[in-house]
Amino acid sequence: MDYVIDCDAIIPAVGQTCVVDSVYPEKDLLTPWKTLVVNQSTFQTGKKHVFGGGDCTTGPATLIAALAAGKNAARFISTYLKNGKCEPQSSDFLETLVSESRVFTDDEAFVFPGNTTRMEPVIMDPDKRVQDFDEVEKGFSAFQARTEASRCLRCYRILLAAV
Repeated sequence: MDYVIDCDAIIPAVGQTCVVDSVYPEKDLLTPWKTLVVNQSTFQTGKKHVFGGGDCTTGPATLIAALAAGKNAARFISTYLKNGKCEPQSSDFLETLVSESRVFTDDEAFVFPGNTTRMEPVIMDPDKRVQDFDEVEKGFSAFQARTEASRCLRCYRILLAAV
C-alpha cells in the first residue's frame, strides 16, 4: 500500500548509520561521530523544535535503548507542543543519574540485608543439543521467576547513599 505523509524532513533510523548531517549540517547540532547533540533528559537539540533519540543520538545501539529514547522523547515533544517549552523534572534528573552511575561491576561488594545472587537458567548439555531441537536454555519455574524478580538491583539504594 502506497501513501504520502506531508513532512519537512525524514531521518531514517534502521540500526546502522543515521545521516543526520545532510538534514542538519550545523556543527553545533552534531557530535564528531555525526550524531545529534541532545539534552540527555529532554532529547531536545539546540534547535528547540528538533528532538532526537535512538541511533541518531547514540549511534548503533540496542532496540530497547532506542525504544526507551523514543518513549521519553515523545513525552517531551508533547510538552513542547502544548507549552512551547519543555523542562526536565526532578525525576528525570534522578533517572539520568541512575543510568549514568554505572554502579554494577562483577567485583562490587555492597552488602545489605536480603542481597541475593542472580539465578542462572538451566542450560542443556551440548551433547544433548545436537540430538534434538528442544530449547537450549530452559526458563525458570514460577517460584524461581518470582524469586529472581524480587531481587533488589540496588541502583536506587546506592544512589541515595551517594547523594
